[in-house]
Amino acid sequence: MRLGVLQHLAADTVHSLRRVGLPVTVQIIASSLRDVAFDRTYGTDTAGYADPRVYASDDPRARRATFYVPTRARPFRDFLAWSGVPPTGTFVDFGCGKGRALFVAAQHGFRRAVGVELSPRFCRAAEHNLARLQAHVAATQFRVICDDAGNYAVAPDDRVFYFYDPFDDALIERCLQRIAASLAAVPRPVYVIYHNNIAVRPTPFDAQVWLRETPTPRFAGNAFYLYRHDPAAAPRAEAPCS
Repeated sequence: MRLGVLQHLAADTVHSLRRVGLPVTVQIIASSLRDVAFDRTYGTDTAGYADPRVYASDDPRARRATFYVPTRARPFRDFLAWSGVPPTGTFVDFGCGKGRALFVAAQHGFRRAVGVELSPRFCRAAEHNLARLQAHVAATQFRVICDDAGNYAVAPDDRVFYFYDPFDDALIERCLQRIAASLAAVPRPVYVIYHNNIAVRPTPFDAQVWLRETPTPRFAGNAFYLYRHDPAAAPRAEAPCS
């Protein structure tokens, strides 16, 4: 499996060079190297690059997952500060891994942060990491749900949804359908954030008529696509199948 990880890293680097060029690829790599300090600073274990065949080997649904890579803390923090996304309601991370993005969301000011993760191994790691980080964001309530993201029951208070290239398009679309159904039942403004440094567009997010994209610069080479639903301005979301 170790060889598979190295091969995947090499393929990602080549793909990045072709898609976004050398300068941006170097920035992305540099941001990843700088992020090593995150775990040293907080005494956590969020780093790594893991094959889903390893972190969820007993679950056939793992075939839909992508390689685990943690969100780069500083670029994500800078993006949230730039975005104007208000830290109100609940922040939901689909495919939360070891919980790093949940902590950055808490630093941004969210008082409730929910992570949905398929791998029991990563759920335990996220719970352990967030327990260590809790003292730094004492006002935030964290919750980790160990389940398929497509089963997540979107709550009326969920306001920001984060996807870091977590799984295949079909599962992303199912998550978006559940969000749309919740908006049809309880209209409210929400934000959807898609993080993918070498995304191939159009993405499943681009196809949602109830979402409007805000053009976003890169942060240390990292690409965060920002979408907003405003019930006063956007077409009403249709309630899809269950």
